[in-house]
Amino acid sequence: MTFFRLCKYDFKNGMLREGLKYLISLVLFLGFCIGFVCTKGSNLNTRTFGDFLFYMTAGMEEYIPMPGNVFMFPALWMLLMLVPLYMTLYYPFKDLTEYGKNVLVNSKSRSAWWLSKCVWAVASVFLYFLLLWGVIALFCLCGGGTLSLGVSKSLIYKLIPMPVENVYAFSGEMIVSGKLTLQMFLMPVLIVSAFSILQMTASLWIKPFFSFCISAGVLVLSAYYLHPAFLGNYAMSQRNSMLIQNGVDCQIGIVFSVVLLVLSCAVGLCAFRRYDILNKE
Repeated sequence: MTFFRLCKYDFKNGMLREGLKYLISLVLFLGFCIGFVCTKGSNLNTRTFGDFLFYMTAGMEEYIPMPGNVFMFPALWMLLMLVPLYMTLYYPFKDLTEYGKNVLVNSKSRSAWWLSKCVWAVASVFLYFLLLWGVIALFCLCGGGTLSLGVSKSLIYKLIPMPVENVYAFSGEMIVSGKLTLQMFLMPVLIVSAFSILQMTASLWIKPFFSFCISAGVLVLSAYYLHPAFLGNYAMSQRNSMLIQNGVDCQIGIVFSVVLLVLSCAVGLCAFRRYDILNKE
């Protein structure tokens, strides 16, 4: 069985037959959009595609531990990031306990089997965010908004009380920036994809649930600490370097995420070649 046939097998069994998960995600996205319209977006003159996406990927402002400063857990952002990680958690190893073991034997290539699972994981994450973008676009078109990628200054002022001076330098009511667009669009997809492969690799040694806990722990630490070492910061639009003083550079985040994704895939490939599939529970 060739690599491409393995990919087709995974797309069919890991995506098409898991359609209920994506339907639930659509309901979740609808809730996100309604929440934005009823809260932060209620007073905006024109709600743009960028406004919706910025709100959902904003995360939280930098937390500074001090008396009286309560850590406000970014529940919406965490849910947005953790759902696709959970969706891609169990299929690879559940597949090994069912028909996948025969598929692996017939393919005569552990490398092709593992790489197809990596492709499936990245494709699943991309589909998740593609559905998110589609729901946002639908809300914009049906609600009198626009598909502009610009973010309203008034929305940024609501989420960031003291942005850096260059925010005020933008003319008009909208901020249109390639760096901000890149952080809203690319970074969540890239970081979730990297963590998804990392989870799959870690699950070769520990239970999948514990590998999921590692991903969740890193994201929580990212919310608590604004530091370039914690990848979750690069998926928070609110922590972009063009908006706050100590913000992160998404270009550095791209490098870190790609390195983590490729390294996790390579380590998992080497480990899976020696993996005892007969004793897999």
